[in-house]
Amino acid sequence: MPDLTGVRSVGVENVSLDEGRTSAPDYLTEAELIGLMEKNGIGTDASIPVHINNICERNYAHVQSANRTISPSKLGVALVHGYHTIDSELVLPTVRANIEENISLIAKGNADYGMVVKHALDQFLAKFRYFTAKIGLMDQLFEASFSQLAQTQSKFLTKCGKCNRFMKYMPLKPPRLYCMNCEETYSLPQNGAIKEYKGITCPLDNFEVVLYSLGPNAKTDTVCPMCYTSPVLDNMKKNSMCSQCPHPTCPRSLASRTLCRCPECDVGTVVLDPSDPPKCHASCNACNFMIVLPSAAHKIELDDACESCGATRLRVDFNKKETPLKDGATLLTACVFCDDTLSPLCSEAHSRLSLRGRGRGRGRGRGRGRGRGHSRGRGRGY
Repeated sequence: MPDLTGVRSVGVENVSLDEGRTSAPDYLTEAELIGLMEKNGIGTDASIPVHINNICERNYAHVQSANRTISPSKLGVALVHGYHTIDSELVLPTVRANIEENISLIAKGNADYGMVVKHALDQFLAKFRYFTAKIGLMDQLFEASFSQLAQTQSKFLTKCGKCNRFMKYMPLKPPRLYCMNCEETYSLPQNGAIKEYKGITCPLDNFEVVLYSLGPNAKTDTVCPMCYTSPVLDNMKKNSMCSQCPHPTCPRSLASRTLCRCPECDVGTVVLDPSDPPKCHASCNACNFMIVLPSAAHKIELDDACESCGATRLRVDFNKKETPLKDGATLLTACVFCDDTLSPLCSEAHSRLSLRGRGRGRGRGRGRGRGRGHSRGRGRGY
């Protein structure tokens, strides 16, 4: 490469594209580990060999006799990942180094023994209580790594958004997905069926979403394993499904699927479920209210807002042989609450209220909507 000054043109003799992959660094040798422990202030010349011997005796790691490399065991890896998931300070050198530093200050007369002991006890008591409250995360990692029953009942289901490899679905309670490559576990909602969903990925983290269903005629929703376990968006709560996601453009989020405000709980939002006709419905993302949509529909999509009640109108494409529209029309865009053609074809489930006559405002209008029939014959809309 010649020395370049200012703006110059250089000739290119050859261009090639090489494909490669980064590899993980080698395990630490015993000497390297001792050096890092001394650098981070962990242990003394007398106690460092004892610490290394302890992790080997407890089967957390093994020292390879050939090159004195320390390799972690399966148990050690599971413990580190579990501690890091719940409280990362438990596996970082900072806490232990801080205690060693305080002990040195006591020996030099620069710190009070009672205050140091009290601070350490209070700190670890708080960590213990937090850890026991989150112990279920540790149980999931251990069961994914060691349970023979979980291994026999698990199956590959969807791809991990980090390594793009398939994750194992473990149906035993609590249900979860486990990435063997990343060695990470992702929680899933309980008391329902989990299925693969068309290979669609979440735009936030590239994880493939799964389909969660409470039954053949019950609520259905999509779930991103990463967002459900550890939400990417700050304004998204943990254990949130796609119908509760605040993403502004994702076709499975709340903004893209909203039908109206829930008329039963007055807190949630009624969203169009991802299930396909003939078992298509809309359900509240906060309670068990559900609207069963026409079974004769071939396709149902959201359209614009109803001018009478403010709810989102539905664009319904009926099957030719089962269409309820006049003159064989198959397309109808109408409000499920206001339209005299669409409303009788729908029904409520798990609700004391009738579908029509709810009072005006935010998807609970009364009176006629402005549904309209389209092509393939004139459908009747009101």
